[in-house]
Amino acid sequence: MRQLSLDALFGTGKREVVRSSVGTKHTVVVEPDNGLGPSCKFVDLFAGFGGASVGATDAGCDVVLAVDCWKEAMEVHALNHPETVHLCVSLPPEQPLPLPAAGERWHMHGSPPCTALSKAATHDRTDQQREDGLEMVRWYIDYALESSATTWSMEQVPTKSVCRLLRSYRLAGAPHRNLIDWDVFDFCHFGVPQHRKRILAGTPSLIAKMRRARKQRRSAQEFIAEPKGTHLRNNALYGNMPKNGTKKDRKKYSKDELVLPITGPSYTVCAAQSLRWATPYTNTPLVWLTAQESARLQAFPEGYKLNENNKISQTGVGNAVPPPVLTQMLNPSNRPVSPSLVWRP
Repeated sequence: MRQLSLDALFGTGKREVVRSSVGTKHTVVVEPDNGLGPSCKFVDLFAGFGGASVGATDAGCDVVLAVDCWKEAMEVHALNHPETVHLCVSLPPEQPLPLPAAGERWHMHGSPPCTALSKAATHDRTDQQREDGLEMVRWYIDYALESSATTWSMEQVPTKSVCRLLRSYRLAGAPHRNLIDWDVFDFCHFGVPQHRKRILAGTPSLIAKMRRARKQRRSAQEFIAEPKGTHLRNNALYGNMPKNGTKKDRKKYSKDELVLPITGPSYTVCAAQSLRWATPYTNTPLVWLTAQESARLQAFPEGYKLNENNKISQTGVGNAVPPPVLTQMLNPSNRPVSPSLVWRP
């Protein structure tokens, strides 16, 4: 029987045995990471309001293409990235996208819609809608792997179905198993002032870089100059249903519960509703955050233009990738990064 060397199996890069935060253990090939450099082009699929594009810009990349089917999102993206080519089309596209040419240094990022996949949508989505959502994730991964992109990345919710799909790309015999790695990260470790657990998948060297990144925690009060309370409250009204119980048996939370102090990271910013300002055990009423305040908790820079409609902006901000995540991933050094304080498109 012919013996294959480890290099033949895994390539010539540095081999690392990693244990991910979800308990999987596997070998990945980690090519030397010197950053993509300031001449790197950046393509943002499912771009939304442009959080990933802001992060790439902060890392020195040139955002050349943004694609999304949501008209209002593309308008916001164009306001803030006027030099970028914007395509308001559904993905997968009917016509080839104007991607950078083969041989150019460029990075592709995508955040396929998570609406049908998130835990929050468990009771609101049909099995077919969830399968369609997973199929979109599969399409994007295949599209990125088969493209000429120098590196690629994806952000997604860490549900069991998405994790199973990603594991299938790492199985022995899978055609691209050495071109993909993934893990679950809490974005508060990258300087985002909120707890936000998400999957990052992509080129193994980039995922390895994120695992090695030095943790830097930032507080909500560092990003919002004039807070309207001492705490931030999430939007849960009732606790989980007890085993063998009914809805009437669920605990009802008061306005003074489920709060986090603004001296640390906040709860996750969501698309459906904003968080609320709270000052527990006082007569101060709860106050909804504005979309601009939610954007700051997502680490968007001051001055980033949003839609005039607060609900539309809350949806776009809540679905966005916090910019420091892509900046940390793509910056040429391994040092912690600071997000832009003021945005000047």
